[in-house]
Amino acid sequence: MDVPHQEIAPLRWTGEAWEVADGTPGAHADKVSRDFRLATMNILTDFGPWFVRLAIGSEERFEKLIAEIARLDATVLGLNEVSRTSLQMLLDSKFVRTNYYVTELPSNVNTTLNGPHGCVLLSKLPFEACYALDPECASRKPVIGLFQVADRRVAVCSIHTVAYQNPRNMALRAQQIRQAVCFVGALDVQARFVMGDLNMHYVAEDGVILSNGLLDCWAETHFGADGDAHPGFTFDVLSNGMIPRYIPAETRCMRLDRILCCEGGAFAPLSPCAFWGHEAVDAARDLYLSDHYGLVVDLALAPDSGFRGKVDVRQVLEANSQRELEPNPFSILRFALALIRHVPWLLLRLIGLR
Repeated sequence: MDVPHQEIAPLRWTGEAWEVADGTPGAHADKVSRDFRLATMNILTDFGPWFVRLAIGSEERFEKLIAEIARLDATVLGLNEVSRTSLQMLLDSKFVRTNYYVTELPSNVNTTLNGPHGCVLLSKLPFEACYALDPECASRKPVIGLFQVADRRVAVCSIHTVAYQNPRNMALRAQQIRQAVCFVGALDVQARFVMGDLNMHYVAEDGVILSNGLLDCWAETHFGADGDAHPGFTFDVLSNGMIPRYIPAETRCMRLDRILCCEGGAFAPLSPCAFWGHEAVDAARDLYLSDHYGLVVDLALAPDSGFRGKVDVRQVLEANSQRELEPNPFSILRFALALIRHVPWLLLRLIGLR
């Protein structure tokens, strides 16, 4: 499959400005030898109508995000829904400037922020190459970076597929993921990762993982006989109090975000895939870093045969792929009833009492 793409220039802080990287390793690249930490998060853009912006407190969220990124200390980090505002705040931080190469600037020098938000990669390791895909069926460009760990070339794709729970968009998501997998599959690398907000609203969309020869890092480390069976909901209305504050009547819990890798790759999870950025920024105000929780996994060199999936995990995903599509619970009546409680809360937030 020929996927339209462009090569883009990675950027690095020189002490005075962000400029095209020269390939010199970052401050901590020498500490990455045989393993590395991979992470992703949809950080929730600051765009939207005034009542949504009021509910999600983006400036405060982005300030806390920077501190959380420093605590996380990922080797490679993929972010979705990055706006020019959030990117500027990230790139102004000392931690990011000291530690990371990046794939975009607020000026949109690499044209990956053509809409209100896009995908951005940050890497402690110097990129050998970077690409942005331009598939016809996607409004947000997937971004791919290549780098080396333990003399193995690794490709990481940060992708944000189309949202909303309907069969048409389910098919579009499958196409977008397939295009990304085909592109990274053609690269001369020993490990391939596709991660981000894949918007898999239906449990049956686990079938996309199997049909593309992928392994799901959360499933492989939680769903097997030796796992804890944690469902891994990265969009969880039961634990994230900010979601119903800006989407009244929302009731769903979904595993929208994934870290996927091609089977047989040179790196395997060293420990279970985990959440990050899932604690409240301000619990009293129902403010979280995002409406999504981030995912992080530590990876180490796999055996000579590469990272192979577990049989019992595959059986779980196969069973999921045969599930009936869940109905969308949204209704005008439910939304109207939710507004009865939501409007007073919104007015209290407006005058600073919530």
